[in-house]
This record gives sequence, structure tokens and C-alpha cells, in this order.
Amino acid sequence: MSVSPAPMIDAGSVPRDRPHSRSGMRRGRGALLLLVAAFVLATVVGPWWDVAVVAFLWGVWTARRPRPVGEPTGAVTAGVAAALAWGALLLWTATRGPLGALVTALGHVVGIPGALLVLLALALAALLAGSAAQVGTAVAAALGGALGARVGVAARSSPRPPDR
Repeated sequence: MSVSPAPMIDAGSVPRDRPHSRSGMRRGRGALLLLVAAFVLATVVGPWWDVAVVAFLWGVWTARRPRPVGEPTGAVTAGVAAALAWGALLLWTATRGPLGALVTALGHVVGIPGALLVLLALALAALLAGSAAQVGTAVAAALGGALGARVGVAARSSPRPPDR
């Protein structure tokens, strides 16, 4: 009795409409990196709450495009990107000066370990961005339906009437 080997699947033959296709994963990583860069730029150039502005705009933009099954929502992507951005800024700051000593001193003042302050900062960025992106998605959905009905977009997206 002969056992045949399991069939090999060519990675290039994965259909593009599958949720975890290579092109979709590359596109998702690219969007995540672009969003991380936007959060870094917003935090360096403007006040810390610009994270919410960028995330809100991200939520509005992601509400306008279809999301394949298995792809994270705009709010999740924004939260992860904001935490990565602030983490990168903290690492960069740590290479430029005594961030460890500052975090330890602040931890003593507040009465918690300094490492917990860093985690709280990352959580603040993630929660702020995730919440703002979710609000942006909801606003875009609400205004999209109202505006679409006024300008006839809803009529164009409905099935075509039968030909006479």
C-alpha cells in the first residue's frame, strides 16, 4: 500500500479574493506602516491629541472602502498603529537621553513602576486612536447614507431596472 504525499499548494496560486492572500497582507502592512508614520508625524509636529484627528480621518477613509473577511477594522488598525508609533518615539527618545531615569523618577512620584507608565502611554495612544477611528467610521456611515440619498448615490447603487 502506497501513501501519496499531500498535495503542494503553490503560494502564487492563492486567489486574490481570499482574506489572507499575499497581496492583501502586503497592502495591509503598507497601510499600517503609512498610518504609523502619520501618527509619528502628527505627534512630533503637533500636540499629542492630533493622534485622535489622524485616527478620525483614518476611520472616515476606511468606512468608504469594503473590508475583506478577516481584515481588522479601521479602529483596530488605528489603535495598533498609534501604539507602534508612540513606542517608536519612546525608543528613539531613549536613545537620545536618559528616558529610563525619567520614567523611574516619574514612577516614584506617581507611586507605580516606571515600566507601567510606558505601558499606560502606549495604551492611551491605542485607545485614543481606536476610539477616534471608530467615531470616524460611524460619522462617515451616517453622513454617507444621508448624503448618498440626497445626491442619488443610493439610487445608482440599487439593482438596475429591467429593460423594456
